[in-house]
Amino acid sequence: MMTIVSAIVAGLFLFYPLGEAMQGDIAVQWMLVFSSLSLIFIPFSFFFSFRALQKAAEYSTFAVLTLFSKDKWVRFISLYLSVFALLTFFYVLGEKLLKSPFTLALWIVGAGSAIDCMLCFFKRLMRYLNPYQLLDLFAFKKIEGEVLLCQAIDNVFDVAIKAIDSAQASLCHHALNSTLSLIKNYLQKKPSLENLSFILFYLYQRLEVIFERSISAKMEMTSSAIINLTGKQTLDVSLYEMKASVLPLQFLGKFALAAQKAGFKEVQITTSCLYSEVAKSLIEREDIANLQIKDPFFALINGLEILVKGIFQRDKSTDIALLKQPFQELKSALLGGKVKENADTAIILQSIERVLLEFEALQRVMATRPQIPKV
Repeated sequence: MMTIVSAIVAGLFLFYPLGEAMQGDIAVQWMLVFSSLSLIFIPFSFFFSFRALQKAAEYSTFAVLTLFSKDKWVRFISLYLSVFALLTFFYVLGEKLLKSPFTLALWIVGAGSAIDCMLCFFKRLMRYLNPYQLLDLFAFKKIEGEVLLCQAIDNVFDVAIKAIDSAQASLCHHALNSTLSLIKNYLQKKPSLENLSFILFYLYQRLEVIFERSISAKMEMTSSAIINLTGKQTLDVSLYEMKASVLPLQFLGKFALAAQKAGFKEVQITTSCLYSEVAKSLIEREDIANLQIKDPFFALINGLEILVKGIFQRDKSTDIALLKQPFQELKSALLGGKVKENADTAIILQSIERVLLEFEALQRVMATRPQIPKV
């Protein structure tokens, strides 16, 4: 902005010279003062920036210091201010700057750009001090290779863990959502199944730590957010490689069981609905007839079975017909559309039938059980 203003001022000066007023000692002094401030700005700004970043790293991640030191724009700003100040000293002391109106106009534009550089420096600094913007920087930064991706995942989870410890649920959820972008960007690079499985396992190991901490801190909303994140990631991964979606589904079941033991009823309902939505999304794929769907559906059925059996164990008065409903809906979905043409559908239906038979047997047992008389 200041570059544009200074360019207008410089243009006016060229067409309407201000006379000898701009060629006196006062003009020289102002130029030297401004250039000196530009030069002094560099070490002082870096000193106070690193102090502020060290403070910010306590509630985000210490990787912010490395990112800031490698910021190309910050380096360019430092270089520009240094060159601008040194050229000003050279021309002023050599009495060359004030002899030409064009040269002076050019200096005015350069001074405006120097002010813009200083403002830009502080804007760049705020990106690293604000943990939300820092997470976006991790999420949307171009990352080459699995090693750098693992480092980015660690940085994101550093922020998430510190957010949970300080009870900042919103910041923790933002960190969790950043992993969605990281994995989506990674999938665009067409990784091998082996590499993708390694990255997912690396990610979910850390996600499990966050989930355990959310349970310990009684942050049910955060636990629910992790469950939803796992469901979304399952769908993203399945679109790329169906086999790789088994791992997120296994962790989804693990998270659901832990939430159930902690007594998070809302998370149980969320997980049950999520299983149904994931199954529906997989079944509705156009290429479902030609995919190997056995492993992901087995993981889904096993996780759902553990979830509903846990619900019954905690409350024996639960209507068994309600527990059977998600399996019956899944069975009906598999018997229609293109999925029935898949070679794995028959064995998946057998697994569902096994679960339904177990519930029917349980239902008969519960029907013959004598009721305890009320006192």
